[in-house]
Amino acid sequence: MSPLVRLSVGICLASGDKGTKDIYTEQYITDIYMDEPKRALQLLDEAETKQALPIYKVDDLRSMVYSYLYQDKSAFHYARRLMYMILSPGTTLTTC
Repeated sequence: MSPLVRLSVGICLASGDKGTKDIYTEQYITDIYMDEPKRALQLLDEAETKQALPIYKVDDLRSMVYSYLYQDKSAFHYARRLMYMILSPGTTLTTC
């Protein structure tokens, strides 16, 4: 597991498209990121473009993949972006 704190655990932000394919799910990307990290990043790019996942979840998963690849600067960038998104005024937080 990533040494970075998984900031989205227990927190949901309202957004995302409900009609998503199975490959654009958090579970699928979490299942493949160790064996196919480049594919996981590609799927996250597609999920962001298609709004198949909420942006906070895409950033969280990107941070996890980059951390696995020992690309700490990129991992920190997405973890920090996620944190700012969660802590910014006006953000609607709901529990999962």
